[in-house]
Amino acid sequence: KSIIAARELSNEIHCNVENERNQMFWTLRPKSWEKKAGSQILPGDVFYLPSNSAIMPVDAVILEGGCLAQEAVITGESVPQAKIAVEPNEESETLSIETNHRNSALFAGTTIINGAKQQGFDKNLSEEVRRTSSPVKCLALKTGSYSSKGEIMRALSKSSHAGDIATEDSERDSIRLIAALTSFAIIACTSMFLPFSSIHSKKKTSSFRRVIQCTRIVVASIPDLPLALSSVFYSCGRVLRNEAEVVCSEPGSLLTASQINVCVFDKTGTLTSDTQAMTEVVNPFGQSHRMENIVLAGCHSLDSLKDEEGGEVFGDPLDIASLDFSGWRFNSSDRSATNGGSKSSKNELAITRKGGNKLWQIKTFPFDPSRKCSYALLLVQHADQKFRLWKVVKGSPDRVRPLLKSCDGCSNFYQKYDTASNQIGSRLVTLAAEDVTHSDLSKTLFPRGLPNMRSKNRFHKDVRRGKVIAEKQLHTDNFVKTSKKSMDFVGFGCFNVSIRPSTARVIKEIMDSGTNVCMLTGDGSAAALDVARKSNFFAKGCGRVAALEARDKNQIVWTIIKLKSGSILKEKAFNLETTGEILN
Repeated sequence: KSIIAARELSNEIHCNVENERNQMFWTLRPKSWEKKAGSQILPGDVFYLPSNSAIMPVDAVILEGGCLAQEAVITGESVPQAKIAVEPNEESETLSIETNHRNSALFAGTTIINGAKQQGFDKNLSEEVRRTSSPVKCLALKTGSYSSKGEIMRALSKSSHAGDIATEDSERDSIRLIAALTSFAIIACTSMFLPFSSIHSKKKTSSFRRVIQCTRIVVASIPDLPLALSSVFYSCGRVLRNEAEVVCSEPGSLLTASQINVCVFDKTGTLTSDTQAMTEVVNPFGQSHRMENIVLAGCHSLDSLKDEEGGEVFGDPLDIASLDFSGWRFNSSDRSATNGGSKSSKNELAITRKGGNKLWQIKTFPFDPSRKCSYALLLVQHADQKFRLWKVVKGSPDRVRPLLKSCDGCSNFYQKYDTASNQIGSRLVTLAAEDVTHSDLSKTLFPRGLPNMRSKNRFHKDVRRGKVIAEKQLHTDNFVKTSKKSMDFVGFGCFNVSIRPSTARVIKEIMDSGTNVCMLTGDGSAAALDVARKSNFFAKGCGRVAALEARDKNQIVWTIIKLKSGSILKEKAFNLETTGEILN
């Protein structure tokens, strides 16, 4: 199986290289737009992405438009990532494609799945440029060996022990052993020529015989270690291949593996599968909110290859699960969704409170790891046929809580969250919404009032005009700032994450070999413990869980929590020594 997978990967690489050579990009030159190959793009060049799928030749930042990028070759993440245009910052923040502006960065070697079709081209562009390009304008930052793909290639080429049977530590130990054996061999050979060596000998030994004996001593005392180690490694490799169907391409890694005492796993995508299922929406403060399914169906950055309603979508598994649970059908051509009746609805009463008939995404902000939230601005046609403009948020409880307005029971928000999380035992995502129909934002986007269905042509024109204005003027920072203490709590979305079929077996085999296992995750403790139990982490018992918490900007501590009671045992300052103790 490993050999087949390696061959498929090799074929895929060759196909990507061939496709990359044939790709052409419309690139801005001093006088006009010119077609250039990816290898001819230079740092500072402005170019458009092709209309079909493409492999990025350089590291770039998006200036206009948006797309979906498959970054598995760089990060190992199999889920396509939504990318948006870089936003201006009032604080003159330095551009950083690795951290703050990663949502606007395209990395060399990644595959661009789909450009944002809802965006428009510059009117000054020629017809040929519009026909063969997608409306995603980029600025090249790094090329060649300085790009993300180039850094990986340089790291592989500089690996001094790739495929070797020895490492620096093993070579040092081998030299010491050979030196000791050599010294004993020299002493033994020297003794053959000393006078006392033949005192009790009746027959004198010839010098030639003594030389032959010295040769035998040297050969027997100083073994051919590389040959011996190679034989051991390849015999171990055969055992792995025959019994476990594992092919080891680098024998030296077997020696490294023998010294490992702790194996650390990431949770999402490693222990868990790439699919999620939403089970319910919980509101511990009262009755269900009418915006439940609208938030689930509208707050996402999904896309589809087919411009039709109900087509197969791709993107973040959490967004796909949310849309599927809501029962709404998404149309990527105009970024709209139509209510099809929730799959979770068991009676007519449940269906009538779903809150709307159709929605249009005016502006979406993909999930931002630094903010731990995704945002969207939606135009919603409710069941009474009236149109309203809504801000919706979906994200981590600690980031959504500052956006919520005060309400009865909201003072113990985190206590309610912990209670619901412990009872349900799955991942919880906070949902919130705010009606901004009569706000200044609504007047800015729709100066003549919200669109209505009296004239379909005018309605679609007004929606497109509002999207263009939102794309230019509405950014994440002002979206969040104007939403503080003003949003309504909608509920906690409960997501059940399935475990990979081989996870429990692999964890058990590692633990049986005497190696400790550990899981690191940024999710809530309840969701993490649920995955740990399913993955067989507690097969041999576990008495504590360690949580890394930031008390303030200058203090990060490890909090040791007792698993059964949930009480804090002790706290330790964060440093490498403490982290090593906790992992062991």
